[in-house]
Amino acid sequence: MTANPQGGAQIFPWMMWYVWKSRNEKCFNAKDISPLDTIQLARQEAEMWRIAQIGEKLDETADDRQTDQHCRTRVMHVADKRFRCQVDGSWSDKDDWMGMGFVLTEGEVAILQRQKCAPRTQALINAEASGLIWAMQEIQERGFDGVNFGSDCQQLIKLIRREDEWPGLAPYLDDIKFLSTCFHDVEFFYVSRENNIRADSLTKGGRSRGHCFTVVDVLVHSRPAIAAGLNGPE
Repeated sequence: MTANPQGGAQIFPWMMWYVWKSRNEKCFNAKDISPLDTIQLARQEAEMWRIAQIGEKLDETADDRQTDQHCRTRVMHVADKRFRCQVDGSWSDKDDWMGMGFVLTEGEVAILQRQKCAPRTQALINAEASGLIWAMQEIQERGFDGVNFGSDCQQLIKLIRREDEWPGLAPYLDDIKFLSTCFHDVEFFYVSRENNIRADSLTKGGRSRGHCFTVVDVLVHSRPAIAAGLNGPE
């Protein structure tokens, strides 16, 4: 079943979400929600998701103009932490594969970068979330802490901060929440696409491979603390 034959957005996640919410209303508030209303709410949510997939990139461009000052302020705060990791995901509905990549820096020095090609997820935002989860796992396994994770997917950052709600991404957000507990100090921030070129290049290069693979580049070996972190498991 789809919310829109042309958009092809799957209604199933939203159907399950609203069935669960209806069940809670029945159990805890003695409020009945008819099956027809549940289906209608799920259809509306699926349609909003489909439209968001089309308009997300355009919206981010407009948001960039409105939030430049806010982003600059956040960058000053982000700079207080030792490490900064910028993440990206590359996705196309015409490809069977998606790309993921991240760059870890200390100050202005890039110390680690990775790229990966994997089977395509359902939508772009799923790819962005998968890339962030993968980056968090890789960096945590190498013992890094005090890390700021940045993504040019503004909607994903809002979801992580609980400024928005998206039932279809709940499993991804749960993974991000769990991985956050593995760090003593972690933060998530939005970075404009113009300032995320290096991660973007890695993701596009990864997707172009067209088969499952992972590449790691250790860019700095000399500092003992960093070397200790990089000697973690592959």
